[in-house]
Amino acid sequence: MGAFGLLYVPKPWPQPRFDKNGGLYPVFHVLRGLSGHTGSALLAIENSDPGVVQAFAVRRAGVRGVEAREIWIANLTAEPRTVAIEGMRAASVCSLDNGSFAAATARPDLMDHGHAIERASITLDAFAVVRVREAPPLR
Repeated sequence: MGAFGLLYVPKPWPQPRFDKNGGLYPVFHVLRGLSGHTGSALLAIENSDPGVVQAFAVRRAGVRGVEAREIWIANLTAEPRTVAIEGMRAASVCSLDNGSFAAATARPDLMDHGHAIERASITLDAFAVVRVREAPPLR
């Protein structure tokens, strides 16, 4: 809680948007998502510019117990960045960025519901975090 916490609490200084509506700070979604990976196997990733983008990947239990991969990617800059994602089956992506900020303050499950992507790259807005979930293989 507090100025650098997970959810809004009133402070003696202005907190635009939060003073009127309250809610969750964006970091809540990252920590909530990461907390579900306790015990998951970390996977190696290739990052050509770690000062600009950071990422990590895990192997997670997927639908019907079939393993799938999940990648979290953070843009560390004030400029949009395009990131190549190679070697994954079809996936879904959820974004935490300027466009989803209002929803993020109100919806604890925001990063649980993504939209399908089929391309091998995604563009992250300034200071955005994305969660990419690989679809389980078809049987």
